[in-house]
Amino acid sequence: MDLGPGPSCGALPTDEGTWFSVEAPNAKHVDLCLFTQESPVEDKRLRLENTAQGIHRVFVAGVGPGQLYGYRVAGPCAGGHGRYFNPNKLLLDPWARQVAGPLHFQGCQRTFNERGGPDGQDSAQAMLRSVVQPRLDAIPVHDRPQVAAPDTVLYECHVRGMTARHPDVPLALRGTFLGLCQRPIIEHLQLLSVTSVSLMPVAACFVEEHLVAKGLTNYWGYAPVAAFAPDPRFATLGGDPVSEFRQMVQTFHQAGLEVIIDVVFNHTGEGDDRGATLSLRGLDHDSFFAVSDDAPHVSLDYTGCGNSLDLSSPTCLRYVMDVLRYWATQMGVDGFRFDLATTLARGPHGFDPHAPFLAAITQDPVLRALKLIAEPWDLGIGGYRLGGFPTPFAEWNDRYRDGVRRYFRGDHGSSAELATRISGSSDFFGTPARGPAASVNYITSHDGFSLWDLVSYAHAHNDANGENGMDGHSENLSQNYGIEGESEDAEIVESRLTTMRSMLLCLAMSHGTPMLSHGDELGRSQAGNNNTYCQDNELTHLDWSSPRSSSLLTFVRTVFGARARHPCLRPLQHMHGDLVSRRPDISWWRADGQRMNAADWNRAAFAVRVCGQPGDSVLVLFNAADTPRTFALPTADIHYGWVAVADGAHAASCATEIVSQWTVAPRATALLEQWRNA
Repeated sequence: MDLGPGPSCGALPTDEGTWFSVEAPNAKHVDLCLFTQESPVEDKRLRLENTAQGIHRVFVAGVGPGQLYGYRVAGPCAGGHGRYFNPNKLLLDPWARQVAGPLHFQGCQRTFNERGGPDGQDSAQAMLRSVVQPRLDAIPVHDRPQVAAPDTVLYECHVRGMTARHPDVPLALRGTFLGLCQRPIIEHLQLLSVTSVSLMPVAACFVEEHLVAKGLTNYWGYAPVAAFAPDPRFATLGGDPVSEFRQMVQTFHQAGLEVIIDVVFNHTGEGDDRGATLSLRGLDHDSFFAVSDDAPHVSLDYTGCGNSLDLSSPTCLRYVMDVLRYWATQMGVDGFRFDLATTLARGPHGFDPHAPFLAAITQDPVLRALKLIAEPWDLGIGGYRLGGFPTPFAEWNDRYRDGVRRYFRGDHGSSAELATRISGSSDFFGTPARGPAASVNYITSHDGFSLWDLVSYAHAHNDANGENGMDGHSENLSQNYGIEGESEDAEIVESRLTTMRSMLLCLAMSHGTPMLSHGDELGRSQAGNNNTYCQDNELTHLDWSSPRSSSLLTFVRTVFGARARHPCLRPLQHMHGDLVSRRPDISWWRADGQRMNAADWNRAAFAVRVCGQPGDSVLVLFNAADTPRTFALPTADIHYGWVAVADGAHAASCATEIVSQWTVAPRATALLEQWRNA
């Protein structure tokens, strides 16, 4: 699809004034509303000229950066026909680079009244203001780390949750962009061998009606309303979120760390047809949202959030591509994680790997060079599409997550599945164009249990969310070792820590792109809550003084340091047992030192040997049984012997001497490297 250059949208200042432009092909007319800082009512209202391309424009002399504004859009307002134009509703400019003020649901934001007619309440006093932003210089590509895909280690984190309780981050900076790039945070990430920080949504979001009614908030941020604009809640008091975000990115880049942001283009925070009219809905519903052919007033909901954007629409696609290019160039980010990405590639017949959005992004000279990560599912029919996205997309691999959880829970017959996952999931990513790095391997993420809770709770405890425990995942593939929640039993605590360390070792040694969830290396807990989207408090704010951190942090550094040392753990292509330096690149072994065959995959204990060039060889021992298992080790390369450098049953590094066998504790793993004989 030819997007065409088209006039630029948004508020673009010049030396003489500012151009205001917005795309709304079906609107009767669009009015620009200018506000002073103090007034809830617009100071001036101006009509925009409707151009032939459906873009409404006006130039306002003497207006520049810092000006507050919004839009009122007129046209048909009939819910039964899918029309949502209502000039009583002040709208955020969806192209606004900056917004001011908090935004939460108020009744005056509804399009329709209880009788189904246009609601006459003015919403201006309840709305964020769009802000004219100075023109920005692009952040040069040559100043960016540009980490190769196989070398990438992702660290998913929340801006506020990461720093809100950090004792070495200045109080005024905690929970902000500038707090996240402080030296103690950067050093922590570097010690973990992290290459790329993957931030949960950083764009301005909406607090929905049901959360406002319960006194809660949208902590995660997956309810977007201004996709261009950094969220003001992450700025310092009185600070500029745009400049502070750019400063954060540049500080990370100077430290060799990439910045990837989570973007939400599958829906907006405006909810279902009875929800709020905040921006895209009131600007031009037909041009942005997916609707039923039979009932145009009904928004199709593939997301569980009440609406779905329609990226097969040229107007919507242009908007999304504008957003991505802006964050990539002016804001300097190194990649994107696309929430519920299947929705972005839906067309008349469901998911399409050649959909307009996927075609546009893979052909774009700027975007195709970035890290692109899809969450390959949504809630619609045929929504699960793991392995279905084209190059250069990587994908969150929930089959890896579940395979690791089942194995370390001790599920019978889970060894073969684990072996497929740790060797790069070639059943999903086995084409030459993709390779193991396309699989984003993770055990935990923002969505679900933390790693500590995964081994401490058999079921979710989401009472604080006020949804009667009906929210969140019902099946977590978790275990509690006999006691639900926290325990003072030293044996139970140590069993939990052994399993955690072993899963983290597994993650570090697996082929693919590993992703750590923030704070798992410190043993963070959410008290069994597996859906903390609405909890902006100590439940989600990382406790840097956790008593479990000493048992985990050094271990994580050890195993991810080993990953960085061994190219054989970061292959460009999947391994299939081909010879490398007279050894198979990957081979599978029983505990008695014999090669595995098809009948052996019902065993709870097995080993994998991965080989590269001489000296680049590792052996990982797995034991999901309830009893210890002693492994006879395969013969090492000539002049080399096996040394155990990490064992899930031990917090400290265990490298001492060359060994010919190694005993692995229940629900544990061990990592051995080849060391040259003395």
